Amino acid sequence: MALTTKEQQLVDITKTLLGDFQRIRVHNEVGFPKEVSGVRSKIIFTYDDWVTSLPTLLWMENSQSELESGVDFTFDVDAGHIDLLTSPNFPTGELPVGAAIEATYHFKYFDDEELLDWMEMGLIFTNNAPPHTAYPDIDSAPQEFTGALIIYTYFRALQRILLDNQFWNNNLIYADSKAFHAQVHALKVEAENEWKEEKKRAKPRSLISPRGVTGGQYMTQQRVTASNFRRFTIIG
Repeated sequence: MALTTKEQQLVDITKTLLGDFQRIRVHNEVGFPKEVSGVRSKIIFTYDDWVTSLPTLLWMENSQSELESGVDFTFDVDAGHIDLLTSPNFPTGELPVGAAIEATYHFKYFDDEELLDWMEMGLIFTNNAPPHTAYPDIDSAPQEFTGALIIYTYFRALQRILLDNQFWNNNLIYADSKAFHAQVHALKVEAENEWKEEKKRAKPRSLISPRGVTGGQYMTQQRVTASNFRRFTIIG
């Protein structure tokens, strides 16, 4: 699903907050060969969503010869695999038996659609915060909502990272898992508190239409007695 210009802008800001989680480096991973129509021409790696703006290196194991994209292989960065081509390195267009391909690459922890899903959830919560609003999508939300939507998405991403760390998802091994968990948890608590404040600031008086007020004039007796007094509420 293609994101709109505004959605992409807000998602990109969130990715900036996530920092290195959107460019995790994998060193010297050995790809797993898979047969396609009886030919070992597809090499699968653990992670998808490769970051093409950062260096991506592939080579034959035990060789200093780097493989060349478009000559030796084509790759699907979203799916995390390469397809071998017929070339001097692969005369039959497949990986020879006993050979292996290694890769060093970077991948994104979260894809844009996943971040957008959390952002849309944040819009629902921000709309439901009093006073109620009913903006149907990110594009229609006012500028005042921007901070709340971004920080909510960031908060949810940190929450997901903690859950993945707890259940060993994504096959990531940390040098000190407890210290990592404590650091991300502290960031999550900070983000959650900031989200609560941003949600309050998202709806200034200038954004909310005032409620209707009905006024009138009422005649009162010149002399107030126990039989003709009226009850009034004085505000101020």
